[in-house]
Amino acid sequence: MELATRWFSVAAVLLGLPVFGGEAGLIVCGADEVYVIPHREGVTKKDATWSWRAVNSPTIPAEVKGSFATTDECKSYGDNILISF
Repeated sequence: MELATRWFSVAAVLLGLPVFGGEAGLIVCGADEVYVIPHREGVTKKDATWSWRAVNSPTIPAEVKGSFATTDECKSYGDNILISF
């Protein structure tokens, strides 16, 4: 549990929320991806303004990347995105 907690905290710190000219966005997570879409009617995943996957993140150690294969929840936490798995 200590290792998971440690990397969970690091992951939250590493994922700074992108700023898009003051436009509100929805943080969406599903499977192994977290992305932000504009908060307006008719948008889809293809309209994402930002996305992240652990497998593409050089700051996440290889032995921990598999933990992000199924994200449960994502939310803003200050200027960061907090991801639970």
